Amino acid sequence: MSDINVPLSEIKDVVFQKSENEVIYPMAVNFANVAKWAKAFTLTVPALPYGVKSCKIERYSVFSSESTVGDLLVLGDEPQTATVYYTDCIRAKAEPLHGFEKPSTALGGNVVLGDKELVVRPGSSNYLIPPSKTELPLTVYSSANFSCNYIYEQTITCSWEECDGCYCTNGLACGESYTNYLDLPSGLKYATALKVNLSGGSLVGFNNYDDCGCDGCYCSDGSACHDIFTGEVSASILPQEIIYIVGDPAVPLAYEGDVKTPPTLRAEVSEENVTFFLEGEAAGTYNKSKSAVISKIEYLNF
Repeated sequence: MSDINVPLSEIKDVVFQKSENEVIYPMAVNFANVAKWAKAFTLTVPALPYGVKSCKIERYSVFSSESTVGDLLVLGDEPQTATVYYTDCIRAKAEPLHGFEKPSTALGGNVVLGDKELVVRPGSSNYLIPPSKTELPLTVYSSANFSCNYIYEQTITCSWEECDGCYCTNGLACGESYTNYLDLPSGLKYATALKVNLSGGSLVGFNNYDDCGCDGCYCSDGSACHDIFTGEVSASILPQEIIYIVGDPAVPLAYEGDVKTPPTLRAEVSEENVTFFLEGEAAGTYNKSKSAVISKIEYLNF
C-alpha cells in the first residue's frame, strides 16, 4: 500500500471511528510526534481607531505545526483577518495616540477555542501636557518662550483582577508592570485652546513723566535737558486661570493696584512651541518692569 501525503493546511477535520456507533471529531491531533494538527479558526481585527497609535496581535504559544510564535497582525486603516489554530495563545498590545489614555483591548480570552474578534477601544482624551523639559513655573517678563517637547512617563500594569491566569490583554504577565519614558512632540497642533494658570506677578512703573520741554539742548526753564519720573506705582497680577482660544488676541489679566492700563498676556502657538508675551504699561507712558508667573499649562481640544 502506497503512502498518502496530505499537507496539514489542507486538513479541515479529523475523524476517529472509536466504535461502530461512536465517532469523535478531535480539535487537535498529534500524529506520532511527526506532525501536530489543530483545527483552524478565523481571527478578525478592526481598522485602527482614532486615539490609538498602534495595535498588534502577538501569538506567544502554539500547538499546531502550522502555527508560529511572533507577531500575527498589525492593525491598519482597514479591517483584517488571519488564521489561528485551536489552543493558540494570542494577545493584543495597543499604544495610545498622544493626548489619549491607554486603549483597552478584548479578545474574549487569550486561548483560541473558536473564531475570535478583537475589540479595540481608545482611551479617554487627556490633553494635560506631560512634564515639560522646561521646568514650570515659568516667569514671563517682556516675553519668554519654552520648548514644548516633553518627557512623558507612562506606567503600564497587569493587575490580578484583569489577568486571565497568565496574562492581561496588554501582554504583561499577572502582577507585572513597567514604566515607559517617551520623548514626545507637544501635540499642540491638536489643540484649539490653551489653559494657563498664573500664580501671580507684579508691575512696577512711574506715574508721571516730564521731559521738561527740551528743545534738544535746554529745558524750558533753561536747565540742561533731563527726564523726570515721579510717583513710583506698583500693582499685583492676581492668581488666575485664563483660557486662550488659539489665534485670539491678548487676554486682559486680573490685577489690583494703581496701574492705569490693564496688563495682557498673549500666546503665539506653533506645532512644537508656544511663546508668551506680557504686555501693557505699568503706569502712564513708561513701564519700568513687569512679570507674570505661569504655574501650569494645559492644551485643550474642544
